[in-house]
Amino acid sequence: ICVSSSLWKKNLAAAGPQKFTQEFIDKQVEEFEVGKRHLANMMGEDPETFTQEDID
Repeated sequence: ICVSSSLWKKNLAAAGPQKFTQEFIDKQVEEFEVGKRHLANMMGEDPETFTQEDID
């Protein structure tokens, strides 16, 4: 069944806030940290001192 994205979003909104498992959150944080290190390296910055302000 094909569902338009607007209908899908309405269904998600009607379901209320989504609950994420701690495992999922940990995986997302780990992926973010890897991406942040990669971005710092591409920009010639020190990955250990790279901050959110540098990302923005």
